[in-house]
Amino acid sequence: MIDIILAGDNALVIGALSARLPADRRGQAVALGIAAAIGIRLFFTATAAWLMLIPAIGLIGGLLLFWIAWKLWKEQQADAAAPDGTAAPTNFLAAVRGIILADISMSLDNILGVAGAAKGHAFALVIGLVLSMVMMGTAANWIAGQMSKRPWLIYIGIAAIVLAGGKMIVEAF
Repeated sequence: MIDIILAGDNALVIGALSARLPADRRGQAVALGIAAAIGIRLFFTATAAWLMLIPAIGLIGGLLLFWIAWKLWKEQQADAAAPDGTAAPTNFLAAVRGIILADISMSLDNILGVAGAAKGHAFALVIGLVLSMVMMGTAANWIAGQMSKRPWLIYIGIAAIVLAGGKMIVEAF
């Protein structure tokens, strides 16, 4: 439950990153990005205590999120300047890479919450992470669909990315 609550911003970011893909490829990109993120989260959960000793992790993650937000902003501005006002489709692998990078940088709070709640029970930890990632992927698909219909919603995703990045940087110090 902790990871599901904390994953809302991740779903918004994943939706923004995949919204520019054609509808038939959007679900594939989200599924591939989420599958990779599950493996990465399991690895990070196993090493979370060690990672928290490194103050630069929050700074690096926050800067990475700023870079992702900047890329989304530039793409959205290019679409707005297009003569017909339609969004150019995103490269599939670029969307998957963005989903993975965003999830890596935003998932530390989720990982720590789930690790603490599992209290050493590996099975509960894995089930909690996998269940929340499936739910996040479903929500991200829906959000991406809404963003492709209403491109102005991508700016909300960009704002969420910037806020999450700023929070990570501030908390790093």
